[in-house]
Amino acid sequence: MSLLYSTKYPAYCKLPDLPGMHIAPHRVGNGRVWGKSILINFLEKLAAEWSARHRDHPFYVGDLSPEGGSGKLQDHASHQGGLDVDIYVVTQSGLPPPGYGWIAWNSKEYDQALTKELAQIIMSLSHGPCIFLDKFFFNDREVLTSVPGITRWPNHDDHFHIRLKPEFH
Repeated sequence: MSLLYSTKYPAYCKLPDLPGMHIAPHRVGNGRVWGKSILINFLEKLAAEWSARHRDHPFYVGDLSPEGGSGKLQDHASHQGGLDVDIYVVTQSGLPPPGYGWIAWNSKEYDQALTKELAQIIMSLSHGPCIFLDKFFFNDREVLTSVPGITRWPNHDDHFHIRLKPEFH
């Protein structure tokens, strides 16, 4: 896939909707869909692998970074360097949660098995060539114990927070 690079910040690419992965509807248009090419490539690989397994059951991405990565985001302490992404937990319906909310791991709409599978794919891709995972936050205890490398972190009951290592980019 050909990446759409920022004209102002050449190190940043815009995340496209892809088969298997969509930008969450309430995040479209907020300008937080930019990342360094290594992050966008990682998400493309993740979407391709997920789509091959679950073509009609996409996962949804929330915030990446603003174009250029600069400036503190109102509701994040991170997401400023083009290497962070929030990924929704997987719903049973394959649809994004209604409105502007995420669903938590203890919701009846949460699909734990598919969320665990998505976490496993993320971990397998992060050990591939040129991709090094720095942080992976999520709070479902079952997923935490089943997928080594995930850390509990406040306010991560409803989404994964992924960060790639900056020193490799």
